[in-house]
Amino acid sequence: MKFEINPQALRDLEKQLTQTLQVPRDGSEADAMRTVKEQYKQKTGVELDDDALRGIVRKARGE
Repeated sequence: MKFEINPQALRDLEKQLTQTLQVPRDGSEADAMRTVKEQYKQKTGVELDDDALRGIVRKARGE
């Protein structure tokens, strides 16, 4: 099977999936993960898994 990658479509997808999120610094990790999950889904239409969410929250909190 042969296919071609459309560079513009790839840039558009990357732009859609790259978003600025507000990560709560207070409260539990689980609450922060829920908040980030809702924000990301609202902005991109994509639902992140718990491992990705945990990584985002911990990185933002400096853990």
